[in-house]
Amino acid sequence: MIEEPVVPEAAQPTPVAEDVLPPPGMEVELKLAAEPAVLNALVKAPIIADNNAGKAAAARRLHSVYYDTPDLMLHRRGVGLRVRKVGRRFIQTVKTEAQNGVLHRGEWEVPVPSLNPVPEAMTDPEPQLLLSEVADQPLVPVFATRVKRIKKTVREPGGDAVVELAFDEGNVETLTQRQPVSELELELIEGPPAALFRLAQRLSADFPLRPEWRSKSARGYALAHGRPPEATKAARPELFATDTVDRALGRILKHCFKHWTDNEAVVLDGRDVEGVHQMRVALRRLRSALGLFRLMIPPEDMAWLREETRWLAGSLGPARDWDVFCDTVLAPVASFAPDDAGLTMLTKRADGERRNGYRTAHAAIAEPRYTQFALRFAEWVEDTGWRRPADRHGMAEGAHWLEVPVVDFADTVLRQRHRKVLKGGRRFAELAPEARHDLRIQLKKLRYAADFFRCLYKGKRVKGYMAALSRLQDDLGVLNDVAVARGLLGRLVEGPADEGGTQVDLAFAAGEVMGWHSHAATEMLGDLTKDWRSFKGTAPFWSQKGA
Repeated sequence: MIEEPVVPEAAQPTPVAEDVLPPPGMEVELKLAAEPAVLNALVKAPIIADNNAGKAAAARRLHSVYYDTPDLMLHRRGVGLRVRKVGRRFIQTVKTEAQNGVLHRGEWEVPVPSLNPVPEAMTDPEPQLLLSEVADQPLVPVFATRVKRIKKTVREPGGDAVVELAFDEGNVETLTQRQPVSELELELIEGPPAALFRLAQRLSADFPLRPEWRSKSARGYALAHGRPPEATKAARPELFATDTVDRALGRILKHCFKHWTDNEAVVLDGRDVEGVHQMRVALRRLRSALGLFRLMIPPEDMAWLREETRWLAGSLGPARDWDVFCDTVLAPVASFAPDDAGLTMLTKRADGERRNGYRTAHAAIAEPRYTQFALRFAEWVEDTGWRRPADRHGMAEGAHWLEVPVVDFADTVLRQRHRKVLKGGRRFAELAPEARHDLRIQLKKLRYAADFFRCLYKGKRVKGYMAALSRLQDDLGVLNDVAVARGLLGRLVEGPADEGGTQVDLAFAAGEVMGWHSHAATEMLGDLTKDWRSFKGTAPFWSQKGA
């Protein structure tokens, strides 16, 4: 458990061995979760054993205490502060949240006299700045970690990369709780970041490993405060007018990948329905980005990217559909008649279908296919796979676009997608349901593209256009939810009635639900037409010249 740190009398800093501290400023690492028995077998794998033949592998006991202000100011600002005891040495570390995808984190370390934090001991200007806003605040221990660590080193076969492997077994602890830790940490010593993902793919092909995108710090804060993992909405990728399309492509793909992986733990936890929703949104945004840059992506790469994203999004689909049905479609009706036998049966059956949907989602994430896809995609992005010369045959137009300023590219694709939406919405009030559905898909594509590129533009027109686009998309989304609900209701009324009700009760309840929402949908058609006219009349924010 966490021990309250006490400064020893006359304590003096102990010299820190060079191999304890990484190069200042940045760490590049990847974590893979595994059962303890798997880690014990993995340490003997040929690629690891051969690279460490004749080298001692003594285990170290690491005790780390993580500090923050009482109101968690550091955590809210994406900063971590810990003091670690290694043997007789004490090392204070400041870390930032993952940057540039999921690998890169700011990291600065200095020796200190004890387990007590000494913020003023940081010598680099950046951690000094990160800690400056809590200079007058008390720092208290929030949680601790105790792990047994074995280190190995692997040189990438046929490459120049050197990776340090840390096999960690132990616990994250608070004063009252503990959570086991069993993971392999890969840290890049030399070479390109893509090497970490290549090695992880090789190891996970032979051993049941799963990427762990959350840091020990993130897990510790969650344990300390008893909160489930929080769903993360998409942030805007950081693009600049001086960027080429090549650079923007890499940043957008990393942005989509981080949005996806940030929500994985929320899906697995299952308590926040927003996790499944955001993970599906991340995958849709990724698929939209692939479509935007399709000319630049080799066909063979595009094939597996589309196949795997379709599979994963489809695996999450039932959980999301039943979440919407239970919470948005069924619950408002059932709340007005809590004793209705038919609605009670529908609720019970819908809850069962929702649990089945989450089992499907969890099973997909647990599959080796998911691990290999996530690692392969991350390697492809880090290695800028779209630029591989062997894949550029017959793609002269795409190669040309890679060197174009991203603003010119954005002008072109936004103009094209806007025109497709206007074409699909002609005679809007008379559109059949299928045509409205197609228009909703085109609006999504336009919305994602506009979200990707909006930071390249300034002025009130950006906010006005995005607001009009969002209102219209939300309206059509409500109609789509009603259409999906109709199919789900058909499944729920199949089969014999449950005890305490009849088939007539079920059918009547299903009619109530559809009648309620069909009436609401009919009433909103007037607002929908008004929002369409508003969108049509809103001036685009991009240049109309294009490239």
